[in-house]
Amino acid sequence: MASRHISQRPRSRGRFREPRSRHALDHYLIFALLGSLALVCLVQRFYTKHYIVGGLKIDDYLISLAWMASIAMQSTQIWSVSIGGLCHHAWEMPISVYTNHMLSSYIAAPVFIACNGLSKCSLLTFYLRISTQKWFKISIWAAIAMVCGYTCTIAGLLLFGCRPIRSAWDPYVSGKCVNLPSLYIAIASANIVSDVVLFIIPIPTVLALKMPFAHKAGAAFMFFIGSMYVYQHPSTLTRDID
Repeated sequence: MASRHISQRPRSRGRFREPRSRHALDHYLIFALLGSLALVCLVQRFYTKHYIVGGLKIDDYLISLAWMASIAMQSTQIWSVSIGGLCHHAWEMPISVYTNHMLSSYIAAPVFIACNGLSKCSLLTFYLRISTQKWFKISIWAAIAMVCGYTCTIAGLLLFGCRPIRSAWDPYVSGKCVNLPSLYIAIASANIVSDVVLFIIPIPTVLALKMPFAHKAGAAFMFFIGSMYVYQHPSTLTRDID
């Protein structure tokens, strides 16, 4: 029954005793280095907000939840790498390893969606303090509703998209699941739209500020950096569907 979960078997035979690892060390290093950097930035943010600005705001709590979700997701993936799941071809996994790998993916996917949504909501709640204009406030709250809506919907489909639920990771259990390529397209589309919205919303307010043009350009560029992930989604989507 595993054939309904994985692609066609490659020409080379699977090696169960000594499976070939693909970029496992890279995964460990990226998690260790960037995870540590994220923690340093988060601590620095809390220190600045608490001792200089005067207290934590809602966006700080949301980004904290996003960081915890990212740690949970990466920890699950690290566990999968350590047992010979992630970074190994599925045809080289024993059934027990494959089952645990699929279980880790089942857990990590909705946690990633939650992490993504919490990060964007944190940025949007920060935007609420930029301007008091009515149109700006309405735009922010509409964007927050959009992000919360698609985050909950997609996370729900990832968690409960199979009947029975266990068939999402257990190759011995027959079941029916949502169309994954279509779900991946929905995830990518929602992220692209929300990324563009997050980039566009603050631009009119920044341009209206009474500051030198160079400062305005710098502020706009800062928001542009945050939207660079938009250009990554199409290539990621192509790889997921393939």
